[in-house]
Amino acid sequence: MLCKFFTGIFFLLVSSTIFSQSKLGDIACIDITSSDLDSSLAVYDKLGFKKIQSNARPFPWANVSDGSLSILIRQNSSSYIGLIYFSTDIEKTILQLQKDSIAFVGRRPHKALYN
Repeated sequence: MLCKFFTGIFFLLVSSTIFSQSKLGDIACIDITSSDLDSSLAVYDKLGFKKIQSNARPFPWANVSDGSLSILIRQNSSSYIGLIYFSTDIEKTILQLQKDSIAFVGRRPHKALYN
């Protein structure tokens, strides 16, 4: 009985991992801009988000998370919202997307901006 229980748990974990993995990357993050980074961080703090990382280079930015959602807030007066995917092997990800007939228009996906 106990063996069936652990086998069921194992298959549940494996299947949820298989179906939840994105073709675009390993981690997803919402990317937004704010003209006042400190003010935005205060609002997200009230919503239960905690600052995970921040830096002033190449521009002031902070990454916040509530444990489920990750948001990258960049200080910039131009309004922007987007979605970022991080991949441990970007070249492999790009090749697979191209094999799946995904065409890249404009800027090609690139390695980390923050090195």
